[in-house]
Amino acid sequence: MYALLLPVLYSSVDLRTSKTCRVTLNNLVERPAVTRCIRRLVVRPNHCSWPEDDEWIDETSIVNAIVKMANAGNLQAMNTFFWDGSEMPDDHLWSILRTRHFISSRLAWLSVDKRSGVPNYELLAVMLVQSP
Repeated sequence: MYALLLPVLYSSVDLRTSKTCRVTLNNLVERPAVTRCIRRLVVRPNHCSWPEDDEWIDETSIVNAIVKMANAGNLQAMNTFFWDGSEMPDDHLWSILRTRHFISSRLAWLSVDKRSGVPNYELLAVMLVQSP
């Protein structure tokens, strides 16, 4: 029964606090059967609306967990990724996800490395759309 419910339970994962990002992504790295069910992933580390008792975390650890899942081939079902952290993730994350996923980010004024495949100019947001 559990295996039948996995695709429904984990089709959309929205991680709204730093602690939730850290704990859930670490668990997902260890559970590829669950990770393969994710179609929409929203991560909000260090989000400005998080509760006062939430922890401040290094967003690099969040990026590394997502990269690890992608490199293992466990995010093949994902078609939507939304980053809403306080900093723009490393360009390595974008280069892994950009070719096959819808990517959206909310961050004011950032510079993107030319090698990332994203146009190199000052941006308010980055959005790449998956081709049909």
